Amino acid sequence: MKILRENLDRYKDDKTKVLLVTDAYNAILSQGSQFVLDKFEALKPARIVFGAEDVCWPDEQLKYDYPLVAGNEKRFLNADSFMGYASDIYEMISSQDEIKDEQLFFTKLFLDETTRNKWSIVIDKGA
Repeated sequence: MKILRENLDRYKDDKTKVLLVTDAYNAILSQGSQFVLDKFEALKPARIVFGAEDVCWPDEQLKYDYPLVAGNEKRFLNADSFMGYASDIYEMISSQDEIKDEQLFFTKLFLDETTRNKWSIVIDKGA
């Protein structure tokens, strides 16, 4: 996160630039950038969108704090991929000095209604 924060510093005030962040060795983008951007725009008023997964980790007990979803949707936040406005991402990852566990950090931000609403964070349950 430190490297991401340092590289986002130049965009910290840019409320229109949209960034896709992925930290997964097995991530493949099978569509063009406009398709991905259109999918992001369809989730507005969200300002930050996280991918979803079927497993709640690193703290399985937090699964009880997540909202329920339809049977074919994924319920839990996946910190390996997220997309959002540069200024919001910068502010979000700068809200804590040192982030030791990104998955737990982003999970707790999402589960806290105040921070979830502050940055309009959603999970793409169909991802």
